[in-house]
Amino acid sequence: IIDISTVAALIESPDRFAIGQPISMALRLPNHPHAIELKGRIVRSGPRGIAVKYYDLKQIHEEIIRIYIKNSQ
Repeated sequence: IIDISTVAALIESPDRFAIGQPISMALRLPNHPHAIELKGRIVRSGPRGIAVKYYDLKQIHEEIIRIYIKNSQ
């Protein structure tokens, strides 16, 4: 992961994906012992990777991401 927020993530990938393509992913953050299951759509695909905007993000997962960002600053 290159960058993360509570609404989207920029993920390093050598592969290109179609804009609008749905994606499911398991994200493991250092501040949480279990992977977070996220659903999203590809909103950008380029040489650095893909940008994924989440949808149906559970409130607990949003809070885990928020705490991770706060502790990473």
